[in-house]
Amino acid sequence: MDVRDAVVAYVRDEFRIDECELTWDAPLVRTGLLDSVSLVQLAGYLERTFGIEIPDQEVDADHLDSIGMIVEYVRQRLAQA
Repeated sequence: MDVRDAVVAYVRDEFRIDECELTWDAPLVRTGLLDSVSLVQLAGYLERTFGIEIPDQEVDADHLDSIGMIVEYVRQRLAQA
């Protein structure tokens, strides 16, 4: 499964966010669609699904605020592995 497709499906299903709101650059944290607890859950999902490690200090809006940011972050982590 494509990273983007997996992330969109998880966010849509887990946090009940309408898929039309999940555009590449729509802010999720800054608009309140995701909160700090949601970010921790998302980070756990990304770690389990893609076999990456996300340092606690990177579980924030600076790294995971939009679908595009999340996908690029995962791709960078995968490239480092």
